[in-house]
Amino acid sequence: MKNKGFIQVFTILLALACIYQLSFTWKTKSVEKKAEEWAKKTGKTAAYYLDSMGPQTVYNMLGIIKYTYMECKEKEIGLGLDLKGGMNVTMEVSVADIVKGLSNNSKNQKFLDALENANKKFTGQTNFIDLFKAEWEKLAPNEKLAPIFTNKDLKDELPYDASNQKVYDWLSKQAKQSVSRAYQIINQRIDQFGVVQPNVQELGNGRILVELPGVDDPKRVRNILQSSAKLEFWNTYHNYESWKFLESANEIVKNKLAAEEMLNNGDKKDTSKAITLTGVSKDSSKTDTSKKQGTLTQTGSKTDTSKNKSPEQLKKENPILSLIIPNTMEDPQSKQQRWADGAGIGYVPTKEMAKLDEYFNLPEVKAVLPPNFMLRWSFKSTDKNRAFYMLYGIKAGRDGLPALPGDVVTSARKTVNPGGEIAVSMTMSPEGANDWRRITAQAAPTVDAVAIMLDDKIYSAPTVRSEIANGMSEISGGFDDREADDLANILKAGKLPAPTRIVEESIVGPTLGESARKAGIFSLFLGFVAVVVFVFAYYGRGAWYGVIALLINLFFLIAIMAGFNAALTLPGLAGLVLTMGMALDCNVLINERIKEELSLGKSYANAVTIGYKHAFSAILDSHVTQLIAAIIMAYYGSGPVKGFAVVLIIGIFTSLYTGVLLSRLINEWDMKRGHVCTFTTNLFKGFQNHKIYNFMSKRKLFYISSGLFILLGIGSMFYKGFSTGVDFKGGWTFTVQFKDNKVTGDEIKIALGKVIKENVEVKTYGTNNRFRITTAYKIDDQSHDISEKVEATVLEGLKEFNIKKSDILSTSKIGPTIAADVRKGSFMAVILAVIGIFLYIVIRFKKLEFGMGGAISLLHDVLIILAIFSLLWGIMPFPMDVDQAFIGALLTVLGYSINDTVVVFDRIREFLGFNKYDEQEEVINGAVNQTLSRTIVTALCTIITLLMLFLFGGEGLKGFTFALLIGIIVGTYSSIFIASAIAVDFGKKKK
Repeated sequence: MKNKGFIQVFTILLALACIYQLSFTWKTKSVEKKAEEWAKKTGKTAAYYLDSMGPQTVYNMLGIIKYTYMECKEKEIGLGLDLKGGMNVTMEVSVADIVKGLSNNSKNQKFLDALENANKKFTGQTNFIDLFKAEWEKLAPNEKLAPIFTNKDLKDELPYDASNQKVYDWLSKQAKQSVSRAYQIINQRIDQFGVVQPNVQELGNGRILVELPGVDDPKRVRNILQSSAKLEFWNTYHNYESWKFLESANEIVKNKLAAEEMLNNGDKKDTSKAITLTGVSKDSSKTDTSKKQGTLTQTGSKTDTSKNKSPEQLKKENPILSLIIPNTMEDPQSKQQRWADGAGIGYVPTKEMAKLDEYFNLPEVKAVLPPNFMLRWSFKSTDKNRAFYMLYGIKAGRDGLPALPGDVVTSARKTVNPGGEIAVSMTMSPEGANDWRRITAQAAPTVDAVAIMLDDKIYSAPTVRSEIANGMSEISGGFDDREADDLANILKAGKLPAPTRIVEESIVGPTLGESARKAGIFSLFLGFVAVVVFVFAYYGRGAWYGVIALLINLFFLIAIMAGFNAALTLPGLAGLVLTMGMALDCNVLINERIKEELSLGKSYANAVTIGYKHAFSAILDSHVTQLIAAIIMAYYGSGPVKGFAVVLIIGIFTSLYTGVLLSRLINEWDMKRGHVCTFTTNLFKGFQNHKIYNFMSKRKLFYISSGLFILLGIGSMFYKGFSTGVDFKGGWTFTVQFKDNKVTGDEIKIALGKVIKENVEVKTYGTNNRFRITTAYKIDDQSHDISEKVEATVLEGLKEFNIKKSDILSTSKIGPTIAADVRKGSFMAVILAVIGIFLYIVIRFKKLEFGMGGAISLLHDVLIILAIFSLLWGIMPFPMDVDQAFIGALLTVLGYSINDTVVVFDRIREFLGFNKYDEQEEVINGAVNQTLSRTIVTALCTIITLLMLFLFGGEGLKGFTFALLIGIIVGTYSSIFIASAIAVDFGKKKK
């Protein structure tokens, strides 16, 4: 063996590096074990202990390098969120808002129309600036864009007479810089969040991926990530002034609804509850406190005569006012109800907020309201049950701008004000302090309120009694410690350059993550044991070399993953299983070649040398074709599927190294000790010496059989279709643990149908009374709190089953643009994999018929698997969704199938070299027979490990591993009966 010394040294160095890398995991686990023991003794949480250990040195490596617990955590083997629990979020920065901001909020109608049209067409995979360019040139082909964007500060960078192409280039540059700035700000916020091993990546096209292992407060994460930190200070209207404006709006809406009722012949569809004006919250006096005279009757309210009216009558006469409980208090002298001081108009039930927003946005309503009058909601509910929010009336300045922008704030910190309330104190720049003094001086004489607004929500609206000259301001609003810290951190990190929204979200609870991890590791162990037993039963002592190489391979693979900070996901465990199959495939190929050489009477040493030499080309080709599929999967996949692809890619290289080089080192070392191995056992001797089958003569039968089954499958695809996963169609998924053993999916669906009108799918998820609920309910809603609203609606529908929030084990959101990207990416991945493999085979084997045989057999495999999934959907007792994980399985199967095919083709090439004058059909048939035992043994090894994963790996892998199992069987069939047969027929046509 050449370069033996180099390989030995390299292996030792690699092993030492792997031990070093894995030692961090061992150290963190030992610290966490101590934390659990400490928690049991003290009654406190383990997290408290670990937080204190963060900066402490826990690992003194050889007395040379010291590592803290946090540093060790950063270097340990990472677990994906599906194994550890946590939150995965894909955010999208609004490039449309970036462009609009760069235009200084231009009122040019053609510009606004082009922007809106481009935004409608934007899917995530396209470039927004390119879409805007196309729309602008369609609407204004001869108009210059530069005047819309340029100003005196940009005259050198973007002249007034700049060409449109220069403007597009400038916009692209600014958009890219803005997204990068958003990425940096989100990174800063995550750093302050205190999550161990967070992952923040810029994905391109304005998208940012955020992975937060172990977080247990998704709402808090959403608030931190989506907050633009757009801080503004607004002048306000007194509540009694705002109420008069609302009375005018009330009349407009009342008349509009009456007219619609007449048109609809009295068809009454409004079933929402009415809120009378006779009840006033006991806590209403706790709002902003200044003293303003006037009872409700003096303010012009016409609703104080409504006590004797029914809720329906009241709502009919006062569609707006009936939904608002006025913000009043009892006057100490007159004992009558009067307006409380400040800008807070009144309390609105949470469920009525959307209805009021709808009314306020009517063109007829906007027409009767003052141009500078704007309505905004409080950021937080006014009660613990989140039943009510406060409505405020604010006063816009010139061009609809606030009295003071938030850019003037230079620092923010949590504090406790003189009233003992937790607040956030802000310090302004000198220029901001001057403006703040002017604003407060104008507000003080009439005790006006100044609203402090963040991201379009009112956080606080204190009344002003005197001028504030020191540039200090304060946000208070019933914060707890965590909320105040988060707000201060958001303000310190800075304002995002444009709004961001969550387009994809996945939350896995710790219970589900732990059970998935245990099931996955247990099935991996069972698969390893089962396959080791099988190879020893088949090869006897000759299996030792492959098994030792397999163990070293797994050791290298896991350590290298830790070194690259690649997280191990649930599909990643399946990747480990397939890696075991690939590693054994190397040794099966080598062992079969050694057996052939021994059967020809060669010495053991010569047989080993020739066996490794002749097997290498087949091993290399099969691994390269598998690598093509894995790289495409890594490029187009995301989340767990990408993790699966990364494991495969690393596994391909470690399998090549351990299966070819290390196993030979071990074999030669064993030979030097005088050991000569046999590669047969009595149990499988008959199979290993099988007779020659004439497969090629039956190829038309195989064509017909496959063709008929594919036609049956195509019929099923058109008639029955597929169960498409949520990542293909968009929507929400909730995994819920039910307590009632007798509850059925139909009962759950009926209950949810009472609150969700969109289609709801309910499927069993395992055997422990778990169900997976999928719906597209409000998936197009882009509001920041939509996740909480949808979850609340689901819980409302499930309340008859006594389901609480803690019973929701995992949630997932896939927005429409993400779903469109996944569909397009999945289609491209399969097509590119087939094309890439076809080109490699043609180049490598220099025969077009081999390339056609390989490509057609791959398409055959795809159609067969799709047919099986369509036919068996709804019959099998587990989800059979066609989703991103399914596409990952499909790409893996393509790689595996062509792996088998390439081994056969490699032997055909070898046989054709020896038998140039024999019939090609006869040569190909001989090559197929010669590799038959290898094909079946490799398939059995992989099937055994996958079967363990399917049976014991948990519900999350059922559909994925089933697709792999079916694919391995179909791929083995096609490599023997389809690919080679097609090569025969195309070869004949060439002649």
